Amino acid sequence: LGPARAEVAFVECELHNRMIMQQVPPALGAGRVRGEIGNLDVELVETTDLDAAIQHALEWEASWTADSERLVATAQFVASLRRLVQHDRWAEIEVAMQKVPLGLDSCATAELTLLQDEVDNRAIISGLTGSLSSGAPVGEVGELDLGQIATQRLTNAVSFSETTGCKTLAASSLLGLARSVLGVRTALVAGGFAAVGEDSLRTTVESTPVGQPGRSELELVLRTIESTP
Repeated sequence: LGPARAEVAFVECELHNRMIMQQVPPALGAGRVRGEIGNLDVELVETTDLDAAIQHALEWEASWTADSERLVATAQFVASLRRLVQHDRWAEIEVAMQKVPLGLDSCATAELTLLQDEVDNRAIISGLTGSLSSGAPVGEVGELDLGQIATQRLTNAVSFSETTGCKTLAASSLLGLARSVLGVRTALVAGGFAAVGEDSLRTTVESTPVGQPGRSELELVLRTIESTP
């Protein structure tokens, strides 16, 4: 009976391993993160099928091979990310994406790439928006205090955005505006209002939507230049 039991056990292990390899990939495809960067279809993200496939796989852990173990690890990591997406916990997603386990199965590559792109896009927009909201000259038209100008934070945000690469129109537009604001601030620090190109500044102000971060700063500088005899 010994050899027969061993054979049965072997067949069971092989069957379980095959079931893992058959169940997990479609479960990874169901409820995955999808949509466009900056506009993900979060309401479609779910883990029901994936959680069930993971549970079955854990019950058959003794049957794992290197391939099925890699697939299960991939499923567990993706499921944890999806739950964070469902609860809009992007700060935690950013941390998790910095610690992606090595050797994950390629069937999750597209979803992980989209998540990383979304994390990058949010970081670019947040960094640029925050840096544009500080470091501007302070005061009213004709009475601006140029001594309050700061450029380092904005320089860092622009550099990060350029290095990371903008993948949405919103990020690209904001980066373009940030470059303009940085150029104006740098010119003001170096040579005062006379160092700022009035025509190019006016063009930038007129082409920037009202309410966009940085526009009010550029408009204030422009009005000050225009009011100067």
